[in-house]
Amino acid sequence: MKNKLIALTFSVFSLFSTNAQLEKGSMLIGGSGAFGASAGGNGSGYIFNLYPSAGYFVLNKFAVGAEVGFLSQVNNFGNFTSRYNAISFSPFARYYFLKQESKVNIFAQAGIAIAYYNSTYAQSTTNDIVTIPNVKAGVAYFIRPQVALEAAINVRWNPNVPIINPNDQIYGSIGFQIHLNKRVKETSGI
Repeated sequence: MKNKLIALTFSVFSLFSTNAQLEKGSMLIGGSGAFGASAGGNGSGYIFNLYPSAGYFVLNKFAVGAEVGFLSQVNNFGNFTSRYNAISFSPFARYYFLKQESKVNIFAQAGIAIAYYNSTYAQSTTNDIVTIPNVKAGVAYFIRPQVALEAAINVRWNPNVPIINPNDQIYGSIGFQIHLNKRVKETSGI
């Protein structure tokens, strides 16, 4: 019983302490994605998106970087189908709120995507390049000091595409980030 109590105590404390690689000079590489499907009423559809990303910590807990987005959405309404496909590039800034050593950390990210999209609705097709502001907030769980699993809520304002997204999109996503340490240069006292 005593061994189980010690093991449980160690597990709880290890959940909240590790070197999370959020220091200035480190890099992060990873991404997120989401999939959703719906059916009912007069229609059905799906949405799939993938956002690989890379960033650099310019300050402790504060990274800047960019993500490339791939999005596909299809909606079926009775006799017709709408399709929306997009490729985007989005510079971002990300901040982690808890201590750098935390195994579980909360983050917020903001960016603005430049997207090329193709939209088909009934018999009409539209192609355009738009800018889409976006924010995300989530939780990063560091399964290893350099690897974090993430869950986030995303909001993307997309006023330029009223056919598919009348106002904005709010969706959940899961992802991972690999945190690469900065290399420490050794100095010689000679």
